[in-house]
Amino acid sequence: MTPIRIVCANTQSAAIDGAPASFGIRHTGGARAAIQEARAALKLSWRYVQAFEAEAAQLYAQPMDIDQVLSYLRRSRSLRSR
Repeated sequence: MTPIRIVCANTQSAAIDGAPASFGIRHTGGARAAIQEARAALKLSWRYVQAFEAEAAQLYAQPMDIDQVLSYLRRSRSLRSR
């Protein structure tokens, strides 16, 4: 999970550049500690996902009429074209 909005192959490469693709854990008594290390090593983004879901829920809860939606779309299109 990355907060980078991927718009082409170059940004996709930049988003995942250097990110570990796997992590091995031996089946030993210290597996719990190894799992915590794996989460840190892989930089799993549990908190990011939770924060994103909370933000999205707040946005969904905001009522908008059609004029507000159209205004938002016009603004977002003009920002993307910059």
